[in-house]
Amino acid sequence: MDPRRPESRAAVGVTPQETSFPPTLRVWEIVELVRAHFRAPLARAELLGRFGLTDCARRQAGGLSGGERRRLAVALAFAGEPLAVFLDEPTTGLDVEARHAVWSELQAYAAGGGTILLTTHYLEEAEGLASRVVLLAHGRVTAEGSPRQLAIAHGGTLEDAFLALTRGAL
Repeated sequence: MDPRRPESRAAVGVTPQETSFPPTLRVWEIVELVRAHFRAPLARAELLGRFGLTDCARRQAGGLSGGERRRLAVALAFAGEPLAVFLDEPTTGLDVEARHAVWSELQAYAAGGGTILLTTHYLEEAEGLASRVVLLAHGRVTAEGSPRQLAIAHGGTLEDAFLALTRGAL
């Protein structure tokens, strides 16, 4: 699709690695601002609930913890019910419980036919979420395949594969 066309952009959700929000806007206001850009957005209550933000919906963004801000940033990628999402380090800064909750949402999205392009340094995250992994070292592709294929080919786990392949790329 042509990215210059609004309908093309509306089909994609994005969470960059770093985000900031106007500190005086409330969480629900930020969600509404983003939802307003889509013809048929996900309901506010559903979006907040799916990403564990219901209890902080009335709080100002400046008062959110780092994990709450991160969950808000990831939630916004799903506001327009996109066909594909691009997530850069989506669970950085999240505690274990919040990380697993986000993973669960990503798995449900993918199971429903959504496409996710995920960048992560958490090998457990790649192993648990990805159907295909591309390992990069110094800007070059060193290997690609399913997590299981890479693990079997390089010593048993995705971490073993990553270590073996990055040592060879140095």
